[in-house]
Parts: sequence; structure tokens; C-alpha cells
Amino acid sequence: MSDGKKIQQALQNVHLNLSMLTTLDERLARLRRRREAAAKKVDQAKAQLDQVLAEKNALTLAAREKEKEMAAAEAAINRRKEQLSEAKTNKEFQSLKEQISLDQEKNNQLADETIEAIAAAEEFEEQVTAAKEEVTKAEKTAETFRASCDEEAKVIEDDTAQVQIDLKKAVENLPGDFRTLYDRAIEYHGRGGLVPVIDRGYCGHCRREIPPQFVVNLLKGEPYLCQTCGYLLFIPDDFYKP
Repeated sequence: MSDGKKIQQALQNVHLNLSMLTTLDERLARLRRRREAAAKKVDQAKAQLDQVLAEKNALTLAAREKEKEMAAAEAAINRRKEQLSEAKTNKEFQSLKEQISLDQEKNNQLADETIEAIAAAEEFEEQVTAAKEEVTKAEKTAETFRASCDEEAKVIEDDTAQVQIDLKKAVENLPGDFRTLYDRAIEYHGRGGLVPVIDRGYCGHCRREIPPQFVVNLLKGEPYLCQTCGYLLFIPDDFYKP
């Protein structure tokens, strides 16, 4: 195997490890997003429960106020009934009876409103129960998913550590001039700073055509940074395929 081919294979190995690290990072990021989504569902379920409880409490409070109004109206009716026996004139007696009748009518209406308010509050109890069940369900799902994510994250982190070791070894196998340009490309462009030549003569990043002489130099084992984007180029295995 020629020196040029060996260098290109070394660069391919570096590129492979860089790609694997990127893939592992993406997997870990997806896990975190999914875990955050599960936690968000718990928060949403709790917020819905809080809203339902607030509405139920408001209805319960309204029902209690109606009960107080009804009790006050009932007390007023009883006082007027007591006043009937103390009425000194027929006119006063009739006036009290009319007022008692009006108060009784008002109290009957209050009784209906109180029953409706109590019924509405009781109906909300079913919604409260359902909302609590949703919170419990969301929490269990989030906890199960958290445990699963933690387990998978540990595998990803272990794989990442191993790939980083392999990458370090692969980089150490690069010749000095390649190593210098590699460090520069990675510093400026991150892991994507090393790209293959594609379509037998184009930069794998910016897709600008590479002068034929530089492609030949790459095949000979000489380093080359794309003059347009500054990415370090290498010759992939499929470059040699017809």
C-alpha cells in the first residue's frame, strides 16, 4: 500500500470517529429532549389539576355563600313570623304576611341556586379525580422514561468515552503536517472540519471544484485545505470506484 493511501485511510479513520461522536451526541440530545418532554407533560398535568381545583373551590365557595344567604333569609322570615303575633293592626298584620310571602319566594329561589351550586361543585369533583389520575399517570410515565433514559445515556457516555480514545489514537497516527492542518480545521470548524472529496473532485463541504493537481497531491499523501471554505480534505475509499 502506498504512503498516500495509508495517509488517506488514517484520515478516513479520524473522520469515522468524528462522525461517530457527532452521532452519539445527537442521540444523547434526543434523549434529553424526550426526557424534558415527559417532564413537561407532568407539569402540564399538574397545571390542569390546579386549574380544575381552583374552579371547584370557586364553585364550592359560591355554594357556601348561597347557603349563608338562604340561612339569613330564613332567619328574616322567622323574625317576621314572630312579629305577626305582635301586630297591633290588621294593616300591619297583612303587611307582614306579604313581606313573609316575598321573602319565602326569594328564599325558594336561593334554595334552587344553592342546590345548583352544590351540584356544580360535585360535578367538578369528577374532573378533579380525573385530573389527579392524569398527574399520577404522567409522573409514572416520566419516572419510567427517566430510568430508561439514564440507562441508555450511560451506554452512550461509555461509547463516547471509547470513541474519544479511538479518535485520539487515530489523530496521533497522522503525519505532522496533516496533524497541524487537522488541528486548525477542527479549531475553526468543529468536528465537521474534516470532509471527503466527493464526485471525484469536489469539496465535501462547500462543493466547490478542487483543482485536479491538488486532487493528485491528495492521492500522493499531501495535505490540502479547501481554498474556499478552509476544511481539511481527504480521499474516501469510494473515490477509487468507477
